[in-house]
Amino acid sequence: MLDSNDLQAIAELIQQSEARTQESIAALEIRTQESISALEARTQESIAALEIRTQESISALETRTQEAISASEARSKEAMLDLETRMKKHMQDTIRQSESMLLDEMERYDQKNEKRFTKLEQDIGYLKDISRLTKFEHGTTEILIHTMEKLDKRLSVLEAQMA
Repeated sequence: MLDSNDLQAIAELIQQSEARTQESIAALEIRTQESISALEARTQESIAALEIRTQESISALETRTQEAISASEARSKEAMLDLETRMKKHMQDTIRQSESMLLDEMERYDQKNEKRFTKLEQDIGYLKDISRLTKFEHGTTEILIHTMEKLDKRLSVLEAQMA
């Protein structure tokens, strides 16, 4: 069996083993704390780096968004100018067509009225000729009546002288 020396030796061995275990645990705790501190530091650095990259990405996205908006606005303005130009051209073409139709219609009425005026001028000329002939006939008739009255007077005078 074991005597007291042996038990004491075993107790010392257990105590030494326990001390070494305590030292190992303390060393492990220190290394764990160091590892945790290192991990926390690296995590903080990673978070800071990620925040910087996130801000850079956000800035880049904002810049690209602004550029896209500007490009879209430019295209919209271009499209509006093109539409305005096409509308003006269409309006000018429509106005030209309307003017052309009006001028054609006026020309048609002008020709129609010119024919009427020519016919009226011919009718007026004919009426003037008739008026002149009527005046000449009237003048001739008056001369004949006047001559007949003279002749009638002369005949009356001659009859009176003969009677």
